[in-house]
Amino acid sequence: MTSRAAILLSTSLAPVIWGSTYLVTTEFLPPNRPFTAALIRVLPAGLLLLAWTRRMPKRDEWATVVLLGF
Repeated sequence: MTSRAAILLSTSLAPVIWGSTYLVTTEFLPPNRPFTAALIRVLPAGLLLLAWTRRMPKRDEWATVVLLGF
């Protein structure tokens, strides 16, 4: 995939993903359970970022990761 094609694809996918959040939050997330809803929304994104970077945080970085997670 060329650089131009990648830019066009990512630019066109961003609004589609952003626009789908309303449907997901109103139809698929459990009502009256905010922590479960937050976990369902954040966990896939975190796993994708972890797979993208291909490395786990080092031992001394975990405190920062936990602090930023809250």
